[in-house]
Amino acid sequence: MSHGNFECSAPKVTKLNVTLLPNGSEQACFTKFKYCRDSKELIPFEAPKKPYNIRKRNSPISASLGYSESTFEAPKHPLAAKKVVPQNPRNFSVNDVQFIAQYEELVELIKELNKQKEIAVDVEHNDKNSFLGTTCLIQISTRSKDYVIDALNLWDHIHLLNEPFKNPAILKVFHAPKHDMEWLNRDFGLEVDNLFDTQKAMAELPGQFQGMGLKCLIETLCSISLNKEHQTSDWTLRPLSDEMMDYAARDTHYLLFCFDELRNRLVENGKLEETSDWTLRPLSDEMLDYAARDTHYLLFCFDELRNRLVENGKLEDVLKGSDRIATIRYQPQSPYGSLQFEDGCGWESLYTPRPADFIEQARDEFAREVDEGEEHLFPKKFLNKIGPVVQENGGNGVDLTFYSVVYDRMEDKEVRRFLKEKSGVPEEFWHQGLRLDRAVYEGYFFYEVEGNLVPKRGPKEENDDEEEDGGCNDEEEEPTPSMFSGFAESCFV
Repeated sequence: MSHGNFECSAPKVTKLNVTLLPNGSEQACFTKFKYCRDSKELIPFEAPKKPYNIRKRNSPISASLGYSESTFEAPKHPLAAKKVVPQNPRNFSVNDVQFIAQYEELVELIKELNKQKEIAVDVEHNDKNSFLGTTCLIQISTRSKDYVIDALNLWDHIHLLNEPFKNPAILKVFHAPKHDMEWLNRDFGLEVDNLFDTQKAMAELPGQFQGMGLKCLIETLCSISLNKEHQTSDWTLRPLSDEMMDYAARDTHYLLFCFDELRNRLVENGKLEETSDWTLRPLSDEMLDYAARDTHYLLFCFDELRNRLVENGKLEDVLKGSDRIATIRYQPQSPYGSLQFEDGCGWESLYTPRPADFIEQARDEFAREVDEGEEHLFPKKFLNKIGPVVQENGGNGVDLTFYSVVYDRMEDKEVRRFLKEKSGVPEEFWHQGLRLDRAVYEGYFFYEVEGNLVPKRGPKEENDDEEEDGGCNDEEEEPTPSMFSGFAESCFV
């Protein structure tokens, strides 16, 4: 039986109505539909029932960022500042990947992980049709075996992974794990002690890599090109195809070899320790093949990266940065984001209200009500297009209608034509923007000021708004010092 019912194949339309009155009152109302191609009409959208034991999680209550204390007294796995001989990865075959979907299998896996000195870990996540998002797969590779864990089927038991994850005697190798730390902590209460971030290691080796993503890391150190076609797939689908299993397992399969290579380069540059600590302390068979590949190569890459870090004397720098990342804990979303400072105050104390904040608050409330990801419901880029309209017309009567349309695969002009014909508003009064992400997001809006329709800026408007946006990507680029200045920079010291 095939699951994967987080997604809906029909084009989905979110309608936003904004009303501003001269007396200063303001209102924003969201409604959601799906477009029926047969009857050519908008019908109310109902989110499909979530599979397995996944429950609706959309509480508006925020919490402080937590600091956990490890209960393990085992000595931390030593990462001496000396070169190692990288262990070449095994030849990858999706048939060798073990899919963990039963409780008994998970228990046996944990016993095996407890015997390891290093493991490579990755996560596949789905953030559509769920306000918080959902961890779907956890990929783990040892030096001899690749595993893909069905987090949906084992939802109530994944917390057992805390045994190896919090054991400081086992080094956990991740690539760009900031979001992984949040997701694993949010969904299962998992915490990681003794983490090595391969992206942090790459950042300490300037000029040695063309990019900061996992694909670039494995291509550089392993001469193997990963197919990232399934990066935005619906990971709630069951059974996984061979292609998806292959994709998921390969990411970790090479990572330990890359770690070895990076470690060697960091040691040579005296940068090993600095890259360890970016968070709070303590410390269908085709789909199966796709999913397993994410971790399959991760141990190999770990070896290669460790050697390069040793060569460059930068191993200690990487370890410090990775330790900071391992302390990241999930914090429920608030209108100000999740960042909290050490004194307990967050962005709230520094926040300056914006003209269109009431729209963003309405989006937050509606997204929680329908249990939908905010960006999937109504992209932030579209909200940013409304802000100037509100700011420029303060004190006037304004009526604005905005349609956000999301397609699964490609742009569909049929929906665009339908919306414009249904409204009866001439083409010259439609403002629009296009955002490309894991699906295609289109935005169209028109508005009246004191009862008069406002025309778009001109033919250049559409071209200015079209862009390809990477969206949520677990291979986010390493922030550079230039991104922080003034007060914000001092908060991260």
